[in-house]
Amino acid sequence: MRTWVYCGGLWSPWVRFEDDLGIRRARGILEVLEARTGKETVLFHWEDHLKRLEKAYKRHPSINSDALPSGEEIKKKAKKLLSAGPADALVWITVTAGSSRDHKKPIGKPKLILDITPFPVISESPLKLKTINARREFPEIKLTAGYGYADFYQAEAESAGYDSFLYWSPWDGIAEGPFENVFFITKDEILVTPQNGILRGITRQVVLELAREPGLFKSVEERNQIHLGMLSGFDEAFVTSTTKWVHPVALIDGYSHLKTGPDTKTALLRERFLAYRENYYKERGA
Repeated sequence: MRTWVYCGGLWSPWVRFEDDLGIRRARGILEVLEARTGKETVLFHWEDHLKRLEKAYKRHPSINSDALPSGEEIKKKAKKLLSAGPADALVWITVTAGSSRDHKKPIGKPKLILDITPFPVISESPLKLKTINARREFPEIKLTAGYGYADFYQAEAESAGYDSFLYWSPWDGIAEGPFENVFFITKDEILVTPQNGILRGITRQVVLELAREPGLFKSVEERNQIHLGMLSGFDEAFVTSTTKWVHPVALIDGYSHLKTGPDTKTALLRERFLAYRENYYKERGA
């Protein structure tokens, strides 16, 4: 069994979703993290992911957070599912508003779906990204509805020959990708990343810590605005996420001068992140 659902104080391998507001009204939130099973089962930065998840469902007006299991209970159930393999996996946690009698107002019994999938194979090909004039509502929360909107922008980017897109607006500048945070490296070796209108990713958090170690960058800056006109002043760009780690970007709109390859700062930072990741698991017995 790879999936369990918590509702009304009980865990079950199956529940009815026909009248669930997560399906009918897209009222739900999502959290995803990686995990490894060795001698021990370790969830990567579990405390950080749990903190973000709890903050999200406590803020969501349709989700009765008092009716959800504790973080320790979620972790225990996830480890039990992970014990059956694979060794490297993704843990998906989805929380919906639950059932409704009138298809609008929840009855106060949210559902928490815990699902385990194999960790995907990661392509190392540099990305081509298109900026889209759009903003993600409530970007600090992983709303399931937001990913539905992103499908339309993704289709627009792919139809124009790009791999994916970056949210951009005249007010916030470049913000983030549909599933990733974005970073830029200036010609004088300053690492910059947006800080407004974004989801503060856990991988982003780790990368910022690694980037501030001596000897890699002259400085690391989280900026209020990064506008399109600034792209010509960047030497490199990359995105970060749970399933992309640190991934190079070769082109943004018409800007094709971005450097990629083994001799870049991006490649070095990716190497340091992967070393950090392996050490994180090793220290905890996975």
